[in-house]
Amino acid sequence: MISLPSVRKGLKNLSLAGLTVTAVVSVAVAATAGFPFTEDFTADNLKDPATTADWDITAPGTLRLGFANELSGMSLTRSPLGDAGEATTYSRDIALGDVDGDGDVDAVVGNVGLNSTGAANQLYLNSGAALDQAPVALGTDSRRTRGIVMGDLDRDGDLDVVAGNFQQRNTFYLNDGAGNFSAGSDVATRSGGTWRVHLADVDGDSDLDIIESMSDDRNYLYVNLFIENGGSVSFAEGERITTENFTTRSLALGDIDNDGDTDFISGDQNSANHIYRWFDGSFRARGEVFANTNTTFAVSLADVNGDGWLDLVECNAGAATQIYFNQGAANPVFFNAPVALDD
Repeated sequence: MISLPSVRKGLKNLSLAGLTVTAVVSVAVAATAGFPFTEDFTADNLKDPATTADWDITAPGTLRLGFANELSGMSLTRSPLGDAGEATTYSRDIALGDVDGDGDVDAVVGNVGLNSTGAANQLYLNSGAALDQAPVALGTDSRRTRGIVMGDLDRDGDLDVVAGNFQQRNTFYLNDGAGNFSAGSDVATRSGGTWRVHLADVDGDSDLDIIESMSDDRNYLYVNLFIENGGSVSFAEGERITTENFTTRSLALGDIDNDGDTDFISGDQNSANHIYRWFDGSFRARGEVFANTNTTFAVSLADVNGDGWLDLVECNAGAATQIYFNQGAANPVFFNAPVALDD
């Protein structure tokens, strides 16, 4: 249970954590009413009437986000993507966005496959009522995709796709604006233990770069050379993000130190999580978020307490979900001791 002195301001700042790529995807899907899920729990007129989410005031000065009913007890229906029929492909990640410009949300699924040959990633177009269209292969390759993400790589106003592939080269697919994607191009020549890929304009040149989180390896940055190439997408060979070597399961991107650029937190399995600041053209290791060890699988940044600094929410296997409040420049590593969420 935590004390949240300014919930309204904190919720409004949630969108800052995702930076450029979140802004791109949000614009693309905003034409569909009710998606993405946005709700201000402090103002009745802004609450989404289709949900039962609320802020449960359990004690003076303390708040907890909860649901009136379990999801299984709500009036929900479900159906397989593509209206069933496709073979099991061991999907590892999914990205949502309006890839064909028709105002509804489509899906791209990253598949790792059953063996070392991998599998084709799949595109599910929305008919306007549901993601019930038979899937089509994304590109012409079959690889072991563990992470997939959407963003406008070539600045033409539509959503392209990057696939992070395990022990194989990562791939990007360019969209023609109608949901037709290119065959797929290698991001770079290297390959490794890719876990996820993330998009952000880290070098401030107005195109989206790729940050790759790795399993038992150094994380990598691939700089988009769209501007340098005069309007043609390609990426520089991956550059190691410091010499530190961890098993990174997730990244949270945001301006941790309020200096106007993109930093990130790595969610690391069986070690402390780590801070990386963008400074003078590269990421610099700042140290541990806190001197503890968790099996962290997801991290996210938002200004939870409304003080103007991004805080960290950490989700762990076998341990409590925790919040680390950003103490600002006064703290050498920015964050204080974690506070467990009461669930």
